[in-house]
Amino acid sequence: GYEPYLVKALIDTSSVENIIKKSLVDKLEIKYSNPPKYFKKKMKDALSIVESLELSFQFKGKDKLVSGSDEVFNDFVVYKEPKANFVLGMQWLWLHETKIDPYNKKISIYSRVIPFYKNLSDDLESDISSLNISQGNHTSCKTKRKKKILDMKCPASQRGKAPFYF
Repeated sequence: GYEPYLVKALIDTSSVENIIKKSLVDKLEIKYSNPPKYFKKKMKDALSIVESLELSFQFKGKDKLVSGSDEVFNDFVVYKEPKANFVLGMQWLWLHETKIDPYNKKISIYSRVIPFYKNLSDDLESDISSLNISQGNHTSCKTKRKKKILDMKCPASQRGKAPFYF
């Protein structure tokens, strides 16, 4: 079973990298490696890299695996204090066939529709989108003016391979 854990994810179409918060990585006991020196020059605040992170969404009680390949696009850079627990960048969005519909306030990942959540103080017990994450070896919507934040519920489970929801 899972222990629910609430996190925020930011869809950022201006970001090339995927980002995960250090405290979340530590809480879930996800293994990570030090970034290469060339990478540290590019991203000075990067603490480490989580390779091939598997993600799955849960919406209205149904799970959908959205990762499961060794693609470098599934790697996440670990930061101490990013804008959200997760920042999903363009590479991840492309790999997972993400479509953003700002007019209808929804996003689809592999054709699964997830509504935007604008107010983070909304009822957190409601049936909101979720993301299940585990680490393995296989592995905001941002316009020029505005970022959208999705509310997500994450259950953290046992050591090392800690699935949770977003």
